[in-house]
Amino acid sequence: MQPPRDRRSGGHAAAGVLDGLRFAWRDPYLRAMTAFSSLANLALTGVDALLVVFLVRTVGLSSAAAGLVMASLGVGGVLGALVARPLGRRFGTARAMLIAVPGSLCCALLLPLADKGPRLAFAGIAMMCSGCVIVIANVIVDSFMQTYVSPDILGRVTSATRAVGFAMMPVGALLAGVLATALGVRAALWALTALIAASGLTFLLTPMRHLRDLPRRPAEDSVPAMQLEV
Repeated sequence: MQPPRDRRSGGHAAAGVLDGLRFAWRDPYLRAMTAFSSLANLALTGVDALLVVFLVRTVGLSSAAAGLVMASLGVGGVLGALVARPLGRRFGTARAMLIAVPGSLCCALLLPLADKGPRLAFAGIAMMCSGCVIVIANVIVDSFMQTYVSPDILGRVTSATRAVGFAMMPVGALLAGVLATALGVRAALWALTALIAASGLTFLLTPMRHLRDLPRRPAEDSVPAMQLEV
């Protein structure tokens, strides 16, 4: 195995995180992807915190039926893994993100419409589409970062952007509890699923909307060379 290329000769870990954050903030693609993951993680974690309560107490499903509905998220994830690469080849990686992510995430708005009977299909469709687009976005974004960001700073950029995205998850769970207490579970889901749908629009604010494929050239490393191990 090749030794890691993003190694530091000293200094605090916090400095490496700041380097990665500064690099991501200056780049329009990485900035949008970080904003998307932060908003999506916040809203998706909020939905996840309320989902069992919504399906069992509000809709009135049995535990087995609720489990089947929740399993549709995993089915969507498998479908997303299967179609991510063909979708990128057929339409281009940038266009695939612009088409698949906002379009599929809008299906999350079907979740609060779910109820017993035929309307239960709304929950299954919402979960399946969300799982599918999450995996598609992860495949395209992770592949893009590995080919776009210089290896000298890739580790710092990845760890910093992931830290920001994951830090929003407990915030989302807390927000879900506050909204459900104040407005009710179904109303809280309306707010959270609207945020999920809106998160995909962040890509429309980048040069990505003019491209077929995301750029593959390494981004310029703006971190001083003295901070890298030689």
